[in-house]
Amino acid sequence: MRAVIFLGPSCPDLGFDDPMVTVRPPAAAGDIYRAARRGFALIGLIDGRFEDRQTVQHKEILYALSRGVHVWGGASMGALRAVECGPYGMRGFGDIFALYRDGVIDGDHEVAVSYGPADLGYPALSEPMVNVRATVASAVAGGCIDAGEGEEILSTASGIHYKDLTWDALVARLNNPETRNKLNAFLPHGRVDLKARDARRMVEAVQQAVAETMRPFVADFELQPTHHWRGFVERFAQTEDRLSEEDALVLDEVRLDPVRYRELILRAFARRDIGDGPIDDGPQTERRLDMFRGELGLATARSFDDWLAANRTDRACLSAFLTRDGRLDEALQESADALAQDVLDELRAEDDYGPLLERAQAKSSALAGRDPAAMPPQFADFDLRDLIAWFCRSRRIAADFDDLDDAARSLGLSDRRALHILLRREFEYARLTQDGGPKVGAK
Repeated sequence: MRAVIFLGPSCPDLGFDDPMVTVRPPAAAGDIYRAARRGFALIGLIDGRFEDRQTVQHKEILYALSRGVHVWGGASMGALRAVECGPYGMRGFGDIFALYRDGVIDGDHEVAVSYGPADLGYPALSEPMVNVRATVASAVAGGCIDAGEGEEILSTASGIHYKDLTWDALVARLNNPETRNKLNAFLPHGRVDLKARDARRMVEAVQQAVAETMRPFVADFELQPTHHWRGFVERFAQTEDRLSEEDALVLDEVRLDPVRYRELILRAFARRDIGDGPIDDGPQTERRLDMFRGELGLATARSFDDWLAANRTDRACLSAFLTRDGRLDEALQESADALAQDVLDELRAEDDYGPLLERAQAKSSALAGRDPAAMPPQFADFDLRDLIAWFCRSRRIAADFDDLDDAARSLGLSDRRALHILLRREFEYARLTQDGGPKVGAK
């Protein structure tokens, strides 16, 4: 399974190399939504934007959960959101999360910091209040300062704006010289970076979860498509995360086959708004995976794992894609009648309508008096399967017609009897005229 972690000033020097865990900058509104759309099975929220950008919205977290994505939070804004969205399934990590959950602290100012630019690695330029609290608690527990001095330090720190809260600024504002001296002596060896500690714990938990491959999250609520949410989607669905270097290279290769690229992008466009809903639908998910593996000849677990690695994906992401693709096929089948006129308009625009009409009329004339549509043929499955096999051979195409009714619906037909008539007419016409099939799109 693939995971993404939004991380910045909480632990800017945290370095690790895990091909299945993507690290993104602090999250803003839309980032959780886009991560869920891209198929990440686990989203870890640590740091988030809140002044220069709109903050991460609670509903995009609920959206991710409703799609079967695990959403975890800790250390900073992630801890806040984990408490707020915990009743819906977001999971919290670390001491800061526990402090918020238990009501010991309240308000986003407790974790807010000022930080430097991305090209410097988001260095923290101020000290979060939670770190001050943890450091003071450690100093009191170690006997370096007494409880009264600790209260003085915390009271002074709470009066400093988060952007200006540094240890130097805090020490300078303390009224008691003895307290200043004690704190100055303690800080070089006793400063507690609670945010960094929680961030490391959460990253380790994410890496362990990725290695163990968890099952998709199962939400016990239904996301309501409110007016606000639809507006949010319209705003943020237009921009996606930047592609990896490998993905960009693959796209350049497929662009060298313009016809294939157009087919891919049209289907991807149609799938974009079809995929909402839980990714894991039980037996159907396993059935899709089994069929997919069968088509590619991935019979063993080792061959399947090798394929996943070579294609830079995992079982959860593949399941999500196959689920969305299945929903697209269902939607297309349900819309076939409504789209009939649009399909005909496409044929006219491609200058294929006339030749196809001419061939259809010739077929009707050739089959006059013996048209299978006018007489009930033998609608046995084996006869239809023989016709399908002939059709695929004659067109030199590969097609999966395991479910005959599904095959009929995929062509906009009502059932297998209509498919049987369609192919029987074509077979009889080809036998009479040696016609190799309609010529479309060959200009």
